[in-house]
Amino acid sequence: MKRLLLVIALLLICLCTYLGYLYLREDDSSKSIVEAIEKARGDNYVNYIIHQQPVNNGMMVFFLRNFNDGQIQVLSGFVKKTRQGWKWSYGGSFGATNVRLDLSPEEAKGESFYSSYFPSTTGTEYDSPFPMIYGVILNPDISRIVVRDYITGLERQTDVVEINKHFKLFYVLIDDAQGKKFDIIAYDHDGGILRTETIDQGLQAQSGTSTVK
Repeated sequence: MKRLLLVIALLLICLCTYLGYLYLREDDSSKSIVEAIEKARGDNYVNYIIHQQPVNNGMMVFFLRNFNDGQIQVLSGFVKKTRQGWKWSYGGSFGATNVRLDLSPEEAKGESFYSSYFPSTTGTEYDSPFPMIYGVILNPDISRIVVRDYITGLERQTDVVEINKHFKLFYVLIDDAQGKKFDIIAYDHDGGILRTETIDQGLQAQSGTSTVK
C-alpha cells in the first residue's frame, strides 16, 4: 500500500512539474505591444502610436507610419495578451494622398474624412474583436461621426480621439448581425450633416456623397 502511495505521489510530482514547464516555457511573446507588432511586421514598422483601447484578451492599437513625402499610413490591429507578454493577431491599414499630419487650415477645410472597414475574424485562424469601422477626420468642422447599418437601422456614435486640430481618429466596433453595409455620417458642431459615405463590403465597393456648407 505504501509503495502504491509513493508511486502515485511521484506521478503527481512529475505531472505538476510538466504542467509548470508548459506554463512557463517561451511562447514567442514580446514584452511590449510595439515589439509584438514589429516582430510580426518588421523593424521600425511603428512610427507613432496614436491610441490604445483595451478589449477582451488584449488591446486594439492605432498607429501611424511616416513616408518621406509627408504622407502617412493609418494602421490598426489587435494585439493579444498572453501569459508572458503580447502577440500580434490581426490588423490592416489605409492611406490616401491627403492623409497628412501637416495640413494647413485651408487644406483641412477642403477635406472631410477617410474610413476603413475591418471584417470579422470569426471562423478564421485569427483572434480579434472585429468587425470595426475606423478612420481619420481632417476637416475641423466635423465634430462627430455616426455609423448606421442597413439591417437594423441602429446608429452608433464613434469614439473620436484628437491627435491635432486637423487630424482626429474615429472608430467603433460593430456586430456581425449589423451586416456589411453602412452609412458613415459626419456632423458639424451645429448638428448639420457635412458628409455621408456609404460602404458595402458585401459588394467590395465604396461610394460617397457630400454636402458642402
